[in-house]
Amino acid sequence: MNKLKNRSVLITGASRGIGREIAKSLAAENADLILLGRNMDMLVNNAGDFVQGHALNGDADAWDAAMKLNLLTPMRLTRSFSPGMRDREWGLIINLGSVAAIEGMSDVGAYAATKHGLRGWSLSCYRQLREYGIKVVLINPAFVNTDMTAGVQVNDRDLILQPEDIAEAVMLAVNTSPACCPEEITLRLTRNAM
Repeated sequence: MNKLKNRSVLITGASRGIGREIAKSLAAENADLILLGRNMDMLVNNAGDFVQGHALNGDADAWDAAMKLNLLTPMRLTRSFSPGMRDREWGLIINLGSVAAIEGMSDVGAYAATKHGLRGWSLSCYRQLREYGIKVVLINPAFVNTDMTAGVQVNDRDLILQPEDIAEAVMLAVNTSPACCPEEITLRLTRNAM
């Protein structure tokens, strides 16, 4: 219950859904949760937007906005906070990706592109920052039952991933030893809910 005592955590998108569940899990470990700060030991890049569109349709302006939120914001936050983590020789950066980064999705190619970019960024950061004792973990969930996916057609909403599932994946990264980094975690459905 004290795994993160005296550790500060910045969580983007923490007001609802996955971010809120991550915050609750980290609070249970006595983490100090903050929205902004320069002296941080852990960063959770959770904020994101599910944008429709592919090669034949879509709003290019919405794509730009999604690229900024889903990819450029995590890049900038990582760049801002990783030097302090390097100086302390401890850090944990969690990036919330998507299975869309691993496999193409015909109706949401623009969203898949943003998450594919985030995947490349996260895996590259892992390689660069591990020598400083900083873990960088990418979590790729399938559809999660949040406001963002409310319009997605599924057979049974009870059979898709829940925000708590993602929070548990974050805790896996927290609970592993300093010598162990789950570089990439993919969370899939146990039943065919689509």
